[in-house]
Amino acid sequence: MSDPRGTVLFRADANPTIGAGHALRSLALAQAWRNLGGDAALATAELPQPIAERWVADGVSVERLEATPGSADDRAATVALAAARGASWAVLDGYRFGNGFTTTLQRAGVRVLRIDDIGRSAVADDAILNPNLHADLALYPRRRAGTRFFLGTRYALLRREFARPVVARRAQHAERLLVTFGGSDPMGLTLPAVRAVAAAARPGLSLRVVVGGATRADEALRRQIEEAHGNCEVVDSAPDMAVQMDWADASISAAGATTWELLNRGVPSLLIPVADNQRPTAVELQRRGAALIAMPEDALEPERLAPALVALLEDAELRRRLAAGGPALVDGGGAARVARALAPAPLVVRRAAERDARPLWRWANDTESRRASFEPEPIPWRTHLRWLEARLADPRCTLLVAEGEGAEPVGTVRFEPADGRAVISVNVAPEVRGRGLGPALICAGLAALADTPQPPEAVDAYIRPDNPRSLAAFAQAGFELTGETVKKGPRALKLSFPLTAVSTPGRSGSGDRPDRDREAALGKR
Repeated sequence: MSDPRGTVLFRADANPTIGAGHALRSLALAQAWRNLGGDAALATAELPQPIAERWVADGVSVERLEATPGSADDRAATVALAAARGASWAVLDGYRFGNGFTTTLQRAGVRVLRIDDIGRSAVADDAILNPNLHADLALYPRRRAGTRFFLGTRYALLRREFARPVVARRAQHAERLLVTFGGSDPMGLTLPAVRAVAAAARPGLSLRVVVGGATRADEALRRQIEEAHGNCEVVDSAPDMAVQMDWADASISAAGATTWELLNRGVPSLLIPVADNQRPTAVELQRRGAALIAMPEDALEPERLAPALVALLEDAELRRRLAAGGPALVDGGGAARVARALAPAPLVVRRAAERDARPLWRWANDTESRRASFEPEPIPWRTHLRWLEARLADPRCTLLVAEGEGAEPVGTVRFEPADGRAVISVNVAPEVRGRGLGPALICAGLAALADTPQPPEAVDAYIRPDNPRSLAAFAQAGFELTGETVKKGPRALKLSFPLTAVSTPGRSGSGDRPDRDREAALGKR
């Protein structure tokens, strides 16, 4: 893409207590942002050197803050750095950055994306990313008008190293076991887990223990690990975790950010939630048949953990099912999706006017627009003028024009009333297709419609099955497939969106729905 993306400032920490997950998943988004041509910087008050070196190796500057995390001094230093860098977005990843952090950045003209795992009673952020299986708008009951939400494993942030194809697992034999508790091990579970492996008494089993960059393995721990299991290798701060995971036939791991990596690589895993916010994800993964779980109290006693481990290692069919379920949940494209969502300039929608007649006619008669329409014949100019005059005069019809940077018209959204609901039609201007504006245009139209005096309860879209780009754009904007019908001859898929899911000034509801990484090309008349 040729347009400059600007700078994103990341604010994240890592230490033995909070782990390294915040800093490493933020790194994944920084990599994706730089792939689009943007710049990135990391502001951090606590960061082990091995993790800092990974950011620097990806061309991201690391700025050390002399402030207590989450304090007023931290906020001031972060805002100053954002101003110095000309940051358009700040990404906050950590539980110590409250709403005051967000509003301070917003007053300085910086939009805020928060990476969240637990839900927040009040939301001031411009965007929220929650990659967990249990992520739902109900976790955010007090939502700021216009907040965008990226919810679910579709938005799990995986670093560049996970882009390689997933390796095939050996179906019958589990001969190599990976043990890792992420970037840190605050509960000290690594050694008990290794002892549980020894108690499982699996002759010939190779063990690889990866200790994260937030807690390097000292000589005493390394010696205890090697004594606990005779065929064991200890790896400090592995630079490429995908390689370590591809080596393994199965794994024991904490149920934190590493979970998404293991799922993506298709590693059959026994997960141990070491924090309260990890338990819902672990329980749901076991319910879906994508992982096994054990509680921390079991992990601390090898004889209690060993039976679950034996079940994982000896049941080839179980491992096959677990391996198949992971990549289906986490495809590895989350960081790119979120980066593309941040990249387009904000869209402003306004009511259409008579002066818009010529561009609306040109957009509607574009070849791609006619091909997507249920009436593909070209529209005569006089027919278009009569159509536009009728729509502008009809108070029940909402016809909008979207403008980007410099008030450049970039597309149109139209809502026609239909039995208490509305039918949406969208068209992106041909000259700006390919910028990822389609879902953003849809969401901007939904927000405007929700702010009308009597908004409909829901919105429906009718799309030809042979128009995959429009189907993708509406799906990314939060629409769900609800049926199939015939529209003026051709077959049509019906997608629907409950308008109560949109956050608008003076109303309750969610912000714009996920994400904005493809264009729509509808010109239905």
